[in-house]
Amino acid sequence: MRLSLRYPELFGSAAAGGGGYETERKISESGGRESETLVFAKGDNTWDLARGYSKTKTPEVAWMIYVGTQGFNYQNNLEYMKFLASLGIPFERIVVPEVPHSGLKIYEQRCVEIMQFHAANFR
Repeated sequence: MRLSLRYPELFGSAAAGGGGYETERKISESGGRESETLVFAKGDNTWDLARGYSKTKTPEVAWMIYVGTQGFNYQNNLEYMKFLASLGIPFERIVVPEVPHSGLKIYEQRCVEIMQFHAANFR
């Protein structure tokens, strides 16, 4: 998600699975610090990049966020989805019941839908 928001001109679509949005929010709120020893460039996080993108919403990118309900970061993903919606950034969502933080488990159940999402954006 971070890369597609930083370089939207390179993406027709992006599907972010089970992202660490609580950590990204912490980075945003602390001026780039994830911890004492890990510091990102100020503004280089999914929260600040989304705020910046929302001002122009160009170039247009089709986004999808997918997460399993048993993932340790499930609630954080729901909060980030609310945040994107509050900024007016459109995205599709897939919430997979009873699945942990596992791309494999999500793809076992919803792979076709995720691939169709990307295929539709390569028209």
